[in-house]
Amino acid sequence: MKFRARKKMSCHQECLIFIDEFWLASLLFIVLLISSFRVLADAVPAAENSSYLRIEAGEHTAIINRIALNQDQSSLLTVSDDKTARLWNLPSGELRGILRVPIGDGLEGSIYAGALSPDGKTAILAGAITNHENSFSLYVYDTANLRMKGRLSKLPSEILHLAYASDGTRFAAAFGSAKGIIVWDSSTGKKAAEDLSYGFSCNWVIFAHDGRMATSSDDGFIRIYDPQIKLLKKIQGKAGKQPYGLSFSEDGRLLAVGYIDKPKVEIIDTVQGKILQNPNVDGLTGASLSSVAWSGNDLLAAGGAGKGNQRIIRRWSYSGGAPVDVPVAENTITSLAVLSNGTWLYATAEPSWGIVTAEGRSLVRHNSPITDFRSIFHHHFALSEDGLTVEWRLRSSPKQIARFDLSKESEPLTIDPPQETTFTQAIITDTQVPVKNWENSATPMLGKTPLKLGRNEISRSLSIAADHSGFVLGTDYYLHWFDAKGQEFVKIDVPASAYGVNLSRDGRYLVAALADGTIRWYRLQLGLQANHLEEFAALFLNIDGSRWIAWTKEGFFAHSMDGGKNLAGFHLNRGSNKTPEWIDFGQLYQSFYSPSLLLRKMTGGSEAMLLAQSAKAQEVINGLFVAPVPEVDLVEYCLLDKTDMVTRAFRRVESTSVPASSTAPATISSTNNLNSSCFPISKTTRAFSRVSQPVAEKVAAADPQQEEPILQRDELPAGSKLVRLRFKLKEREGGVSAIQLLRNGVVIENADAKTRGFSRVKIAPTTDNKATTTPQKDPVKEGAVILERDLELDSGTNRLQVRAYDSFNRANGKSSIVELIVPSSVETVASTETTTQGKKPTLHILSVGVNKYREAGTALHFAVNDAEEVAALLEKNFSADDFSKVSVTRLYDEQATRAEIEKAFDKIASQITSREDTIVIYLSGHGENHDNIYYFIPQNSLINDYMQTALSQKQLGEKLALLSDKVNNVLIFLDSCHSGAYNVQNSDSAQQAESLSKARESFGELLMIAAASASEEAVDEYRTPDGKGTGHGVFGYAVLTGLQGDAAGRRDKKVTALQIASFVHNEIMDIRKQNRNYEKQHPVAIPRGNDLTRLAFPLTVIKE
Repeated sequence: MKFRARKKMSCHQECLIFIDEFWLASLLFIVLLISSFRVLADAVPAAENSSYLRIEAGEHTAIINRIALNQDQSSLLTVSDDKTARLWNLPSGELRGILRVPIGDGLEGSIYAGALSPDGKTAILAGAITNHENSFSLYVYDTANLRMKGRLSKLPSEILHLAYASDGTRFAAAFGSAKGIIVWDSSTGKKAAEDLSYGFSCNWVIFAHDGRMATSSDDGFIRIYDPQIKLLKKIQGKAGKQPYGLSFSEDGRLLAVGYIDKPKVEIIDTVQGKILQNPNVDGLTGASLSSVAWSGNDLLAAGGAGKGNQRIIRRWSYSGGAPVDVPVAENTITSLAVLSNGTWLYATAEPSWGIVTAEGRSLVRHNSPITDFRSIFHHHFALSEDGLTVEWRLRSSPKQIARFDLSKESEPLTIDPPQETTFTQAIITDTQVPVKNWENSATPMLGKTPLKLGRNEISRSLSIAADHSGFVLGTDYYLHWFDAKGQEFVKIDVPASAYGVNLSRDGRYLVAALADGTIRWYRLQLGLQANHLEEFAALFLNIDGSRWIAWTKEGFFAHSMDGGKNLAGFHLNRGSNKTPEWIDFGQLYQSFYSPSLLLRKMTGGSEAMLLAQSAKAQEVINGLFVAPVPEVDLVEYCLLDKTDMVTRAFRRVESTSVPASSTAPATISSTNNLNSSCFPISKTTRAFSRVSQPVAEKVAAADPQQEEPILQRDELPAGSKLVRLRFKLKEREGGVSAIQLLRNGVVIENADAKTRGFSRVKIAPTTDNKATTTPQKDPVKEGAVILERDLELDSGTNRLQVRAYDSFNRANGKSSIVELIVPSSVETVASTETTTQGKKPTLHILSVGVNKYREAGTALHFAVNDAEEVAALLEKNFSADDFSKVSVTRLYDEQATRAEIEKAFDKIASQITSREDTIVIYLSGHGENHDNIYYFIPQNSLINDYMQTALSQKQLGEKLALLSDKVNNVLIFLDSCHSGAYNVQNSDSAQQAESLSKARESFGELLMIAAASASEEAVDEYRTPDGKGTGHGVFGYAVLTGLQGDAAGRRDKKVTALQIASFVHNEIMDIRKQNRNYEKQHPVAIPRGNDLTRLAFPLTVIKE
C-alpha cells in the first residue's frame, strides 16, 4: 500500500530550513522535485498480534501534526508522527492519557489527523494506518477509558485532517491523494455526504457554527459548503499555490486562510466568495504561515515563518496598527488555537506545545524530551575506535556533551567528560570515495553516478569507511550500505530519519543518531551468500541528561540509577479492531532487566547463552498475547474519620449497580458504613480542585522526573488523612499472583491474590444490575472484582498506584496514578496506631548474618561480623536528637532460620509507635535467583529445597510492605553472597546483582543498599590497598566506613540514608577500579524514586 503524505514532507523541510538557512536553496529544489509525486513511502501494514519496541518519554517524540479541543476547552488532543495521540487536561496542561493505534514498520501508524467531539467523550484518529488491508482506516476512541470503540475501514486514502461539526452530529475527513472529502453521521458511522471532485489532496476541513463547512486543497482552491454539504463557493487562492490552515471568524462571515508554500495569509468573505485582503507579512522570513486562528476580531497566524531562528505567532489587530509578533519556538509551528480566556495554544514540529498570553508570557510549556540530532555531523558525533563508546552534543545552549560507553556495566553515561583525542567524527569527504550532493538531498551522487533512492526519500547523513571500502548513507527511511563503486550491499529500515551516521574505524559497527532521539548500534558483516546490517542495541537519553535506557532488539535492557525504566517498552498490536496494549520495561522488569546480557550482546561472545535468552524473551512476548497481564483501574476513594473502622489489608467489595465489564465507576457497598463521602477517580472528573495559582500567573511544565502521567490530582479538605482506595481488578488469561499498593513509589501492601481469595469472587452482578448470591463463573476472569484498602496518607503529596503481577511473575499490569495532597498544616490524625505526642521516634534495627550454614561447603566467613558491627555502630552512634531509643533484634547463624526472621519482622511491626520511626534491616548471607525470583538463604535451608525453605523475594516484599505502610523511613542493607553449591543456574555475580535489582524493583522505590559478590576465598575478606585485612567483606567494609562519617564527607554532623546509599555504591566501584580481585563485587546500592529528599533521614551521629 503506497500513500501520499505531502504535508509531512513540507513540515520536514520547514523544520530544517529555519534552523540552518544555508539549506534553503537545495530544499526549494526538493519541493519542486517532489511536487508531482503523490506517495511518500511504502506503508508496512501492522501485523496481527505483533510487537514493536518503542520510546515513551511522557511527551511526543516526533512532529505534532494537529491539535483539537472539545467545546468547553477542558481537553486537548495532540497527534503525532510518533504514532501516539495524547489527551491533556486544560488549563493545567497535565497529561491525562495516551491513545494508541495499530502500528507497523516505517510510517505505518503515524497519526496525521485527530478531532474531539464537542462533549470531549470521543476522539477520532487517522493517518498512515492500513492494518494489513488494501485501504486506510479511521479509529474512534472513548476518551474516558482510552479504548477503541469503533473503526471506519476501507477508506480510499490517508486522512490529513478531521473535524467535528459544532453540534457533534457529524464529522468530516480531508483525504490525500486527490480523494476529496467524506462526512459521516456521528451516531451511526454512516456516510452522510462526500465530494470526490478534488484534483489534488485536501489539506484542511472545518465547520462553522451554523453547519457550513470549508476545505483547502493543493489544487489551489478553497471550497465552502452549505450545512447539507452542497458546494456554495469555490475560490481560487491568490497568495500562494497551496492553501492550508483555515479558521472561521466567530460570526462565520470571514474565513482566514494560511498557506504552506508562502508566508502569506488571506481573508475571504464567505458570503460573497471574495478575497478581502492579505494581512501584512513584512519582516518575516521562511516558507509558510500554514496555521491561522481568530482571537475575537484579531487574526493570528504561524508556521515556518519567523525572525532569525525563532518561529513566531503574528497577530493582526482589528483596530489596525502594526502587527505584533510573539516568538514561541525554534521549529515550525504546526497548529494554533485560541482559548476562551484569550490565551493562545500552539504546537510545533520540535515537538513541543504550550500556552502563551497575547503579551508573550508562557503559561504552559511542554518541551521536547529528545535530543535534536539534525546536522549533528556539523557539531559533535564521535566514536571510539571499537564503536562501543559514542559522544554527541546533547544541548547547544548551553553547550553540553554526553558520552555513553556500552562496554561499562556500571555508570556508562558521563555528561561533559574530559576530552578524548582518539574519538573520531564521521568521514564525510574522501577523494577516493567522492560522495556528493548527499546532505538533505533526493539525488545523492557518487562522482557523476546517481545513487538510487526510493521515491521522495531524502538522504540526511553520510559516513565513509576509513579504508575507503564503502560508505553508509542515512535517509528518512533507511540506512543504505554501499561499496566504493556505489553498489548497494544492503539496506535496513529505521524508525525515524537518520540525521547522523558514523562508522567505527575497525569497520565492525555503524552508529546512527535518529530523529526520535535514539542512538542505535548496527553490526556490519559481509557474507559469501548475503551481507548483513543488523541492529543490536539502542539508547535513549532524555534531554534532562540524567535518565536513560538502553536495550537490545530482543528487549533486554539497562537503565539509569535515578529512573528511566519506563522510557521505552513494547507496543502490542492485537488486531485491527482492538486497542493496542502498551507494556513498558518497568512492567517487564523481572523478565527483561539484564545489564549483563546487554553488555554481552555489545561485546560479543556467549552466543549460545544469548540465543537461549533470546528464545526466552520471545516466549515472554508471545505469552503476553495469549495470556495478557491483569487490568487494574482505580475506581474511587473515600474519606474516613476517627469513627470509621480501618483495616490495613485488601478486601473484596461487592458491585451492586453495574456489570463488572462496565467502564463507569461502580456504586459499591462498603464493608463499613462511611461517615464521609466517596469520590470517583476518572479521566474526566475531579473531586477537589488542586490548590495552585491561577494558570495566568503560573508557568506549568512537565515534571522531568515523573515518568508516568497523573490521572487525577486532588487536594483533600483540611483534617482528611485517612482514605479508603477502591480499584477494579480484571485477571484476564494471564492470571494474578500478587497485588501491590504503592504510596509514593513504595510498596505498602503486597498480597497473594490466590491465598487471599481475590480470584474466587462469588457475588456477581446480573444484566439487570441487581446483585445475586448464586455462584457464577469466576468474575475476575469473566469481568472484574472490586477491591479496597484503607491507608493513612502522609502530609504533602501521596501518589497512589496499584499493580498486579501475572501468574508467571513475568510482567505486571498497573493502574494510573492518583495524587492526593494533604495540606502540610494538618495535624496527624489518630488511627489504629497510637502516637505519643512529644515523644521522639524509635530506631528499629534487625541484624541477620549467617556464616555457618547447615550443609558443608557453604560456609561464609564475614557475614555475621559485618551484620553485628553495623548493628553495633548504629546502636552506639544513634542520634539522640532524632530518636528516643534504639531497639535491636539480632539473629546470627543457627538463630537465623526463616521462621525466626519472619517473626522478627512481625515483632518490629508490632513495636512501631509513630510514622516517624526508622527501620534499618541488615541481611548478610547467601542469595540465589531462580526464574526471576530472588531468595535470601537462611541458616537451615538445604541446597535441594532452598526454594521451599528460603525467604523469597515475594515473602520479603510482603514483610517490607507491612513496615512501609506504618512508617516512612525504611532502609534495607542486603549483602548477597553466593557459592557454587547454591548456584543452580550457574549465574555469575553480575546476574546475582540483577536478581537483587529485580527484588528491589518489586519492593517499589524503597531504599535498598545491596551488593552481590562471589564467595571465593580470595575475595571473601576485603584487604586495603596496602594489604591489611579488615575482617569484613567489601560490602560490610563500605557500609561501616560510610556510617562512621565518610558518607557525609565528614562535613556534616550526621549521616543520612541517602548519603550512605550513594557512598556505598561509589566506594565499591572505587574498590573495583583499584584492585581487580574485587571485580566480582556488583553494587546495586542505588537511591530510587522521584523525590530523593524523602530518603535524607538520619542514621548516625558522626563522632570524632
